[in-house]
Amino acid sequence: MRYLSVLIFLLLVFAPRADTQSAQHLAKTLSASTVILEIRDANGRVSHGTGFFIGEGLIATNHHVIEAARSGTCRLVNTQQQFKIHGSMGKDADRDMAILRVSNTQAPALQFGDSDTVQRGDTVYTMGNPRDFEGVFSQGQVSNLIPNGIPGISGKVIQFTAAISRGSSGGAVVNQNGQVIGIVSQTRDDGQNLNFAVPVNALKQLLQLPPNYIPFSPQVTKTSEPETNRNENKLLRVILLSIIAFGAIYFLPLAKVEKIGMTIAIAIGYGLFNTIAGSIMQAGMTDAMLHTLHTMPDDENLAHILDCFNCFPRLLIQAAKIPTYIVSIAFLFAIASKVIRPLELNGFFYTFALAAAVVVAEITIYWLLPF
Repeated sequence: MRYLSVLIFLLLVFAPRADTQSAQHLAKTLSASTVILEIRDANGRVSHGTGFFIGEGLIATNHHVIEAARSGTCRLVNTQQQFKIHGSMGKDADRDMAILRVSNTQAPALQFGDSDTVQRGDTVYTMGNPRDFEGVFSQGQVSNLIPNGIPGISGKVIQFTAAISRGSSGGAVVNQNGQVIGIVSQTRDDGQNLNFAVPVNALKQLLQLPPNYIPFSPQVTKTSEPETNRNENKLLRVILLSIIAFGAIYFLPLAKVEKIGMTIAIAIGYGLFNTIAGSIMQAGMTDAMLHTLHTMPDDENLAHILDCFNCFPRLLIQAAKIPTYIVSIAFLFAIASKVIRPLELNGFFYTFALAAAVVVAEITIYWLLPF
């Protein structure tokens, strides 16, 4: 009888709680309600984030994910089931939260927990879409409860250890019962366990406010972009390219030109021809080509790289980009000069023939490169 009592005691102590779900079941639950967000800004540039269903046609995510949105779609992870995002039903920039209205869907909503009961050491799970992957499920623990916020998030913040990366912003953080206790908001690539979530009770407060529906504005395309902005961008491009060309011609011995007046003329000609050629190329691009152009990954944030000890190789790549481009331009000018000089053109024609030849060579190399 004594052994039976001991056995019953051990079963009561170590048996899992009835409402606790297995990690496999939690992964399926999150997968059924988590979406990949594809957001387009006014210039057509695409960014991605994560969100999760909190009701019929309602998705929760971060404010910074949709801050510049003009249009967008979302898709359930690991499926082709896609929905149009019509606009936002509520936003809180200080707490980095947003609620989106999407096309009617029967996707299940995640259940809310109580973030006020969360404690250090609690096991948590999350699902996100980091970089080129989707539906990545990870497990961790609550490592800290920050009462007074961090830069970018006011109020209480939950710090946790479940692995996340860029692209996971807006995903749900759930407890062992599958209840949402937070929204993934920030992570630091250069530090372990530096992942932060907005408590779900803040989202509950946002939901209690009167709905404030703001439809996404129509996407601004290359044809509808204001003419003033396009002209300013082109002028800036001419100036920057002319400065780069001047430095390559005047200071590098590869393409040395003794007369400073001719150097300036060649540099300006290069800037003009390059800008005109770029405009012609973009005007001839198909929608698919423009989509590829705008979805190219952004450069790493330089401020982050400078603050990251393990990011030194990326810092070297960033530092080498402009010098490499300048040296390449100098090589092209030197080669073009040798090709054009035998033609014995006069100053004006020689100047712009040289600039045009370099632009043609640059475009040719650009299209021939496999990357």
